Order: sequence, then C-alpha cells, then structure tokens
Amino acid sequence: MILKADISTMQQQRLNLLERLHHSMIAAALTSSVLVGCDAMKKPAAGTGSAGGQGSAAGQSAGAANAGVMKAAAVRAEKKSLVRTTEQPGQIVPLETTPIVAKVAGYVEAVSKDIGDPIKAGETLAVLTAPELQEDVKQKEALVKQAETGIVQAEAGLKVAESSVAKAKAFEAELQAGIDRATADQKRWASEYDRIQELSDRGSVTNKLLDETLSKRDAAVAATAEARAKFKSAAAAIAEAESRVVQAQADLEAAKSQKLVAEAARDAAKQMMDYLTIKAPYDGTVTARNIDTGHFVSPSSSGAKPLFVVVRDDRLRIVVGVPEQDAQFVTAGDPATIRVFALGDRPIGEGAKVTRSALTLDHDSGTLRTEIHLDNPKRELRPGLYVTVGIELERRDGVVVLPTSAVFMKDGRPACVVVNDGKAELRFIKKGLTAGPEVEILPSASLNEGVREGEIVVAKNAATIPDGQPLEGVLPAPTK
Repeated sequence: MILKADISTMQQQRLNLLERLHHSMIAAALTSSVLVGCDAMKKPAAGTGSAGGQGSAAGQSAGAANAGVMKAAAVRAEKKSLVRTTEQPGQIVPLETTPIVAKVAGYVEAVSKDIGDPIKAGETLAVLTAPELQEDVKQKEALVKQAETGIVQAEAGLKVAESSVAKAKAFEAELQAGIDRATADQKRWASEYDRIQELSDRGSVTNKLLDETLSKRDAAVAATAEARAKFKSAAAAIAEAESRVVQAQADLEAAKSQKLVAEAARDAAKQMMDYLTIKAPYDGTVTARNIDTGHFVSPSSSGAKPLFVVVRDDRLRIVVGVPEQDAQFVTAGDPATIRVFALGDRPIGEGAKVTRSALTLDHDSGTLRTEIHLDNPKRELRPGLYVTVGIELERRDGVVVLPTSAVFMKDGRPACVVVNDGKAELRFIKKGLTAGPEVEILPSASLNEGVREGEIVVAKNAATIPDGQPLEGVLPAPTK
C-alpha cells in the first residue's frame, strides 16, 4: 500500500524533472537563435595508404583552426535617411457645422432650402411670421414720431424763452433811460430850488414860488426813485426769462434723448422682425431640415432640434488621434499623406501638412487630436468619410542606422556587439531617433564606443555573446 508521503515525494521529483527540462529547452532555444552554425572538428576519414593518412592529418588541422568560432546573423551599419512616421485612422469633418435655431417665436411661412441644397452666405433658408412683432414695430415708429414732435415743441419753447429775455433786456434799457432823465430832472429842480431860496431870502420872490419849486424838486426825487425801482424789477424779469431759456434748453435735450430712446426701441423691434427671416451664415450645404410650413417654432431650448443644420464643406478638416508615444513629436507643418478607405485607399491632398494639434491628450482615448485642413472646392470629398493618415513626425538624413534588435542594455547603457578582427567586441552606444525597427546611432568621439558606417554588427540576441568570443558575422544575402 502506497502512503501519502510517498506520493508527495514522487510528485515533487516529477516537478523537479519538468523544471530542469524547461530550463534545458530555454537554453537550447537561445543557443539556436544566436548560433547560425558551429564548425566541428572533423574525424579522420577511413582510408588506406599514404594519401589517406595525409587527408586525415589535413582534416584534423582545419578542425583545430575552426574550433570555437561562432557564427551569428549580422548587418552592416550604413548611413541613410531615417524617418519616424505614425499611421492612424481618421475622419473627414466639415470645417464648420452650425445648427440654425429660431431667435423669436412664430409660425413657419415658407421653407426655401432642403437637405443637400447648396447655400450662399445671407441666403434665405426659411421665413417665419409673427403679427405681434409687426404691430410692435408700428408702435415703436409712432413713438419715434411723437418724440420728433416733442423736439419741435421744445425748440419753439426755447425760442419763446429767448425772445422773452430779449424783450426784458430791451425794457431794462428803456428803464435805464428813464432813470437818467429822472436824475437829470432831479438835479435841475434841486439847483432851481437853491436859486429860488436865495432870492426868497433877499425878498426878491414870494414864498409861494419857493414852495412850488420845492414841490417840483421833491417830485423829481420821487420820479428818480420810481425809475430805479422799475429798473430792479426789469432785472429780475430778465433773470426769470433767462431761467426759462435754460429750462427750455433742458426740455429740448430731453426731447432729443426721448427720440433716441424711441429710435433704439424701434430698431430693436425691427431687429426682432429680421429674425423672422432665417438666413445662411456662410457658403455651404444644408445637411438637416426639421421644419415644414405651418410649424410653430420658438427660441431653442436644451435638447430641442434645430430648424436646419448647415456645414461649410468647401474646406474640410481631417481629424486624427495620434497615440501617446508619438504625440510629443507632432508639430504644425509636418508632412502628411491621406488615403480614403471608401475610394479604394486612393491618396488625396497632395502636399498636405498638419495644420494644428491640441495641447493636451484626450483623457478617455489617450490620443492627441490633430487636424489637417484640405480645400474641397468641387465638393468631391464628403464629410464623415474615414481615412488613413500618415504623418512624418521626424526625419534624420545621413545618419548611421542599426536594427533595434541589435541594441540591448548592458549595465544600464545601450550597447551592441561589433565583429572586429574575427572577434566579438562590446560597444556602448548612444541612441538617437527610433523609427519602427530601426534606430539612429549617434556619433562618438571614442573609438571604443559607437558604431561607424560599414562595421559589421550582430543583428539580434547579441547580449548572449561574450566579449572577445571568436565570431563570424553572417550578412544577409543581397537582394536582387
């Protein structure tokens, strides 16, 4: 009877055996990928006589000379142009897409355009009707006329006020002349009174004449005082008239302002009327129509369908998402090739270049939105078509190039194995541009580093070859 412990031991031994077999298979695979072949020592050929003996000796000598020489697939370092490109799917979209919505509420009176119709900027797409807007325009125009009448009245009032000032000033001048006359009379009678009094004192005239002269002198004084009082009253009247002028001027300015307000209200009403005519914003094509005659439409709300959708298709955008590993190399002006899938991968847009790209990568897709603009004057390309876009991201001319498989990391630095005088020589290198399966090798001032044009380099799995190992590089057969 077999115990559980024995079964466990047998299972462990089996696992150990499988593990050793797995390691042996990995080692054999690595050796077969590096070694193209190994020249083994040849055994002496069986033969008789001296000729056979000499042949056997020659074979032993050749075998001894080739013993331990490894053969490995190799390439010759060459100078060439290295171009890094990215090829991604994209889509043709219009340069502009505009949903046309209603600004005012109204009923559809006429529809002038349908899907597929070409349009010109300012061309009528549809006409709405709204009688209340027409009445509002009439009301605002009446208010403008009323304001104009108010200006005429204010101007007339200003003229009346100004004439009142002129009249008051003329009356003031007349009163000033009266004051001058009264003052002259007052002086004359005062002098006459002094003369009569002197005569009366000598007894040459009667007291009655003296009294009469005194009365006339007092009357002249009173007349002067009256003239002066009237003059003051006239000055007050002038001030009042001038204040009425100021008021009239203010009324005129208010009337003019009222007219401006009325005109602005009228223009706003007319603008609302203009919104009843739906017009094209630019040259393009109608791609959607969602109204018919008699429909009631209102200013667009969230989620509501637009009246029309129009696109500008005389110039198009090719939109492509460049993946993260290539995004940092994209710049405006990069050459691009475009092939349209629906046209049998036919190339379009000869000489096309990247127009612009977004600064940041899309959060969801992890790609950089890149655009190429193309003219489409004959409308041969339709928005929505899928394309394949190739972008030349970077270019190096006349540089030493190796396959990326020839480069490996050694002590944290890129390196390769060069076949030098029949032996493997480890060389540390500096990498430049990587483009697909090839990498640029930057020049090095040290002879012990870098790779020069024409040198033979192990093409793959070079990390397994020891430095100094006798080595023969097997170059690929030349292509015809």
